[in-house]
Amino acid sequence: MAPEEQPETGSIRLNADNEVERYDGTRWQRYEQLPDDGSDHLFRGEDPDAEPERT
Repeated sequence: MAPEEQPETGSIRLNADNEVERYDGTRWQRYEQLPDDGSDHLFRGEDPDAEPERT
């Protein structure tokens, strides 16, 4: 079996419990928040001028 590759700082993964973890440069830590892009939009890339979809 080949050894596991060393992750880069900032890498993310899902652990065995399907929780997001982030590599801080020394170890994997549970990650509960997405990076802030400075907007108030729910999704990144959301067009503030677009009409909401109706279902």
